[in-house]
Amino acid sequence: MMNTDIAVIHQCTQKTVASTLKKAYKKLRGYLHETDYFADTDFETIGKIEIERYERRRACAEERKQKNPLPPVA
Repeated sequence: MMNTDIAVIHQCTQKTVASTLKKAYKKLRGYLHETDYFADTDFETIGKIEIERYERRRACAEERKQKNPLPPVA
């Protein structure tokens, strides 16, 4: 959900939403580090998976470009 949508729902400004989310993320990160949540997480494997996922998405985007090229700009 976009900050603008949240702001409309709660009838506040986008700036207020952004600062509230920033505080919440900071608090959550602190909690996760305090509880040693990431102790058994294999970030190297996660990184490899994310890179593979990115490459697949990029390849699909290239295929779409080749199938449906953009018309020339006049």
